[in-house]
Amino acid sequence: IPKQAQERKLVMEDLKLIPPKYKHLIMIAASAAVGCHLCTETFIKLAHRAGVTKEEIAEAILATRFAVASTTFATAIEGMEYLVKK
Repeated sequence: IPKQAQERKLVMEDLKLIPPKYKHLIMIAASAAVGCHLCTETFIKLAHRAGVTKEEIAEAILATRFAVASTTFATAIEGMEYLVKK
């Protein structure tokens, strides 16, 4: 846990180029994309407490859904093309 706290401080406070709100939304999107329920819930709570709106969180999750769906389709396209040719 101490190492996680140090890393969180580095990402959320010390690195300044990306605004904290965007970092929260990135963490929600990444944890949702990899399917970590506990992480996603935790990052949603932290983001909301930091002032990220419910609507912004919902939009980040919808964007993540779109990205994951697009990646799934792109990953399967060659196999699907094989089936069309048969």
